[in-house]
Amino acid sequence: MKTIVVPLALVLATLIGQARAADTCPALPNNSDMEWGHQSEGPDFEVCYATLKGSKTIVFGIYLGNFPSFDAKKGTSLGEGKIGGRSITWYRMSGTSNPASLSRQALLMLNEKEGYVAHVWVYANTTQELESRLSVLQHITFNK
Repeated sequence: MKTIVVPLALVLATLIGQARAADTCPALPNNSDMEWGHQSEGPDFEVCYATLKGSKTIVFGIYLGNFPSFDAKKGTSLGEGKIGGRSITWYRMSGTSNPASLSRQALLMLNEKEGYVAHVWVYANTTQELESRLSVLQHITFNK
């Protein structure tokens, strides 16, 4: 009986996590090969991690809250872009151990009155990875 209970508990935990991610995390485009693979939360924030379907490799993450750890004023700008159809500025990812990495991050104000922000970061080592991931981010839909 124990062998049935443990796998069932893991399946239920995964399904609950996916349901919670669907409520909080932005909607991914239907044609993307990504899914929300992990979510964490705190008293006043949520963090969503996108993975390639069938993989545990995180391709990008989104912090949703009022106090992001990234300060754009201290960042190195990499150029303009869009997240969820909204204009943003991409910045160099601090602390990246791979100097050839194309990883980057941005801040997007979702609700100025409440100070509700999305801090988005993308991991990419090739131009193809970067373009694919940025394309998905351009078409996500925020719930709030």
